Amino acid sequence: MGKTFGISEILAILKRHWVWVLAVALILGVVTLGFFSFSVEKTYTSTIAVYICSTGEITHSNALMSQEVAGSAVVLLTMSDDYISDNYLPIKEGETIRTEFSDYAAKGYGKEKIKSMLEFTVVNNTGVIRVAINGADKEMTKDIGNSLRDSICQYLKGTIVGTEVKPVTSAKTGVVTGPAVFRNTAIAFVLGALITYAVFAIMYILDNTIKDEETFKSAFDVPFLGEIPRIAQGTKGNSKKPSTSYSGGGAASFRFVETFKSIRTALFYVLPTMKNNIFAISSPGEREGKSTITFNLSASMAEANVRVLVIDADMRKPTIAKYFCLENKTGLSKILSRQCTFEDAVNKNVVPNLDILTSGPIPPNPSELLSGEAIDQLLSYVKDKYDYVIIDTAPINIVTDSLLLLNKIAGIVVVSRYGTTPYNEMQKAIDSISSVNGTVLGSVINDVIIADKAYSYKKGYKYTYKYSYSYGGHSDRKVATTFQNIGIDKSNTNK
Repeated sequence: MGKTFGISEILAILKRHWVWVLAVALILGVVTLGFFSFSVEKTYTSTIAVYICSTGEITHSNALMSQEVAGSAVVLLTMSDDYISDNYLPIKEGETIRTEFSDYAAKGYGKEKIKSMLEFTVVNNTGVIRVAINGADKEMTKDIGNSLRDSICQYLKGTIVGTEVKPVTSAKTGVVTGPAVFRNTAIAFVLGALITYAVFAIMYILDNTIKDEETFKSAFDVPFLGEIPRIAQGTKGNSKKPSTSYSGGGAASFRFVETFKSIRTALFYVLPTMKNNIFAISSPGEREGKSTITFNLSASMAEANVRVLVIDADMRKPTIAKYFCLENKTGLSKILSRQCTFEDAVNKNVVPNLDILTSGPIPPNPSELLSGEAIDQLLSYVKDKYDYVIIDTAPINIVTDSLLLLNKIAGIVVVSRYGTTPYNEMQKAIDSISSVNGTVLGSVINDVIIADKAYSYKKGYKYTYKYSYSYGGHSDRKVATTFQNIGIDKSNTNK
């Protein structure tokens, strides 16, 4: 899928990952600070200056020539080392600049070493040559500089004919010029932040999962029903199993509630125009929240004072019984295998106006049961008994169970999960539905991270129970359900 990458996307990535960006930048900055402060040897610099000019009367033309001569002198000094004594290391002692070279040879200050310490520049296009002496010993840089001042003058006088060379400044004790600790630290901090952000930006660009409503609408020609936000909860009551209690202090966001009401309204509007009042809810793959949507949407519809039946037709990995705290000893599988009747298996008024038909024991042949005559008889019976019938079915791209039902019902709502469902998997599911002439009533993006999007809604509703989403034995985060003061009649867990 092609993605736009503008200011809003840049800010969204930064908003979501700013902690990582800042953390990596700080760590890299601190490491750089420590490295250059304690591991890198300090560099001291002492400077001298000499002035070179043509002999004779000082004129404007001579001044211009001095600039050219100084440039030539720098080239000579850079290429040659004849001005560095072989016999003496230049150390100024009183008025004498002469000390045995061998005294310092053991310290590594040989001719090549001294040459590597020198930098020559012409100052501001004048005849002044600046010589910088860089080294690890601040006193040594001063001593070398003072000795070189005289030897450089003598060397240039003898090398460049018709010039006069004069010392301008003497060397002083070297000052620290390196490493540039704070500059390097700042660079490391900025680079750390930029590299970390770039990694997340590349991940965003390469990410082919569904995240964006507008991109979704442009990619698929199916009705879009809404985005279900992720509801963050505390750690209290966390468990690897679905919650068996619908009491407790969960708090659902205003958007969470209103989204399900919006989906409910859309279905109330479209279903009367279809061949019956039965629709399925499924997803391309596992762990995308289809049963979560079934759970909340059914309660939302029941709250609108219409009679609703939920059928758990995912007979491979059923979850509806766990969501509603029901036993699953009998249910759809036993009805379809002629072992009991609907009235024997249905759980009535689990929530006011809401009946639940669980999957029953897992059969060895779910597809055969869903394609037999018994399912037709069951659906024909319940469509007249209830205002709306919701069927929770197995994932579309994994098994064919959902597709077997599509010619018997009004259509299907397809659920994708934010950051989990790839676009190609959603397209595959839609193509599979089209291949059996099924109708997509709409699509929902589940578990949307609000922090990634520019939503701003007031909080004003609190709700009283929560559940833990689980599909196929894998539990997910705890989220709050949609509706206020919905209670489960625990005495009615078999019927």
